[in-house]
Amino acid sequence: NGSFNTNVNANLTGLLPGSTYHFRVKADNSLGASHGNDLIFTTLGQKPTATTLAANAGSASAILNGTVNANDLETMVTFEYGTTDNYGNEVNAVQTTLTGNNNCNVNTSITGLTLGTTYFYRVKAVNSLGTSYGVNMQFKTAYNIGENVNGGLVFYIDATGQHGLVCATADQARIAWWNGSYLSCSTGTAVGTGQANTISIVNTQGIGSYAAQLCNDLVLNGYSDWFLPSIDELGLMHTNLKLKGLGGFYMDYWSSSENGSNCALVYAMGAKSTFCLDKKEKPNVRAVRAF
Repeated sequence: NGSFNTNVNANLTGLLPGSTYHFRVKADNSLGASHGNDLIFTTLGQKPTATTLAANAGSASAILNGTVNANDLETMVTFEYGTTDNYGNEVNAVQTTLTGNNNCNVNTSITGLTLGTTYFYRVKAVNSLGTSYGVNMQFKTAYNIGENVNGGLVFYIDATGQHGLVCATADQARIAWWNGSYLSCSTGTAVGTGQANTISIVNTQGIGSYAAQLCNDLVLNGYSDWFLPSIDELGLMHTNLKLKGLGGFYMDYWSSSENGSNCALVYAMGAKSTFCLDKKEKPNVRAVRAF
């Protein structure tokens, strides 16, 4: 009542998301009815949007990535994957439920994959207004430098992509190269010669406490075929691991590459250089195995 303008309002519930509504105010008294002008509003919410992004694949696992916008409705996020574009597997994203109206990064980890196999995948987003899919993408499982697999960190992969070398994730000891014998006929320096060098050293030096024997006797992460790396194998460990902040390498490391009767080659991780050291000295040892 009265003769002045009064603000009025009403709360509406049960509206549909993503829908446009018309409204107007109506005033009724004993002399008749009046209507305000017609206005419209649109409720928030629409079908989600989904984008599939490149995967981070390893030898037997992968991280699937994507982005999803929930478009103001609670949205469930999953990934479909499989060895064909029919997928056959569906897993929840780490970010299972999304709300709001921003593009959000989503991902999930999958394991138990087969080496050298192509997999198809896409992101899927579902809310009350429908389902959206990202585009179909694919990846192929393969070994990656720095991957922790087969007992250690991968630092070399051969041309087939199926084989290579890993090193232990930490040093074994600081220990002498020498065990009483001088020449061990372990002169190989190239990648792939460390194992033969180690066998030759152990056969010559015999049973004892020294670098090659330590690696040869090592049982680590379920593997017992470790060896002392050649000097070039240590160089690859520096390039592919040390320079990328992987492996926790420190100072100097024995190689299995002999350089005369009194010394063997050492790789200096800090200086990226090699030098010959008396076999009775005790630099670090880092064991290696082939896969």
